[in-house]
Amino acid sequence: MEKHEFTYKTTTLTYYQSSKTPKLLLVSGFHGDETDIVEPLRDIVLTNARRLPPFIFIPVACPSAVAAGTRLNKNNNDINRFYYLNSPEDEAQALMKLIAGQQFDVAYSFHEDPGETRFYLYDMGDGVEGKKIDNLLLSVVNLGIELFNGIDDLEDPTLQIDIVDGYYLEKEEQAVKHGFFNGYLAKSNLAHSHVNPEIPGAVSREKKAAIVQAIFDSLIF
Repeated sequence: MEKHEFTYKTTTLTYYQSSKTPKLLLVSGFHGDETDIVEPLRDIVLTNARRLPPFIFIPVACPSAVAAGTRLNKNNNDINRFYYLNSPEDEAQALMKLIAGQQFDVAYSFHEDPGETRFYLYDMGDGVEGKKIDNLLLSVVNLGIELFNGIDDLEDPTLQIDIVDGYYLEKEEQAVKHGFFNGYLAKSNLAHSHVNPEIPGAVSREKKAAIVQAIFDSLIF
C-alpha cells in the first residue's frame, strides 16, 4: 500500500492505494461537519490493509469544506450535489478524475448526519447480501444505537426518502438526478455496488468509531 497525491487545478487529494487493480473504494470527508469518522476510518484501513480486498482509500473528498469545518465548500456548495460530467466544482472533478477508468466491486462513501443519534445507510446497485446487512444493523443496535425510521431530511428536497429500520435501497435515477456521488458511480459503471453509511453525528466519537468498526466487521472483512 502506498500513499499518493492527485492534483486537479487547485485541488489536491491524498489517497492510499494497495493495488494497480483496486476492487474496493473507500471515501470520506465530503463535508466539513462530518469529520469525526475520518481518523477512525483511516486507522482501520491502514492497520488492516492486508485483510482488505485491493483498495483505494480517499480520506478527504472535499478539502476546502473539511478545512473550514462546514458542510459547504469554498464555493458555498454542497459537494455531494456536483458529481456529474462537466461539473463546475474542481473538488468534484478531482475525485472523479482520480477514480476514472477503475472498476470496483463495491464502493463505500462514509458520511455523518450532524445532530442525529440514529444510524442508517443507503444501498445501491447489486446490493449487499441481506444477511450481512442484518448482522451490521444488529451490531449497531448492540452498541446502544437506535436505527433510523422516517424521512431522511424534511428540509432538503433531494432527501425526501423514507428509511425503514436503518436501511434504504436507493434508486439509481434518483441519485444521478441530484448529483450524488453514488449516482455518479452507478451512471459511470465504476462500481457494481455502492454503500453509503450515515453515522449518527450526535453520539460520542467512541461510538462513531465503534460503528465504523462494525461496518468493516460485518460488510467488508
